[in-house]
Amino acid sequence: MPFPETPRVIYNKNPLNEEVRGCLSKAERLVKRLPAGDLKRNANGFLSSLRKILSMESQAGADVSMLPVLEAVCPDDHSIVFEWAYDDCRLGFSVESNSSESSWYLITIPESGGVRASGLIACSNFEQWLRWLVFLVRLRS
Repeated sequence: MPFPETPRVIYNKNPLNEEVRGCLSKAERLVKRLPAGDLKRNANGFLSSLRKILSMESQAGADVSMLPVLEAVCPDDHSIVFEWAYDDCRLGFSVESNSSESSWYLITIPESGGVRASGLIACSNFEQWLRWLVFLVRLRS
């Protein structure tokens, strides 16, 4: 199942939306440098979904100012990995050229529960999962 097509969010010029942009800026710069193709389309789809959720959170009054920058790297396997990392946990998303192979992961140290969870992004309730995972990141911040 491909990433859901979501319209680009139109931002008002206010500090919360600038914070959403700042959180995603590094990842967006890396995706812009990708060559055209399925990986770039899927990465843009993922970031669009994440942007939509973060914007909805901020417009609903959630403080997104403490969110760290979403890190992004392109390993040699033709994927892109987005990750929020803390001292005691990591939440990441591996976006692949074949969207059915894209996945997410959550890992915590034993003192924080020793959670080891992962799953495929290609599911019918992806945005619900993403909203829940973003909530966990906000709790960590």
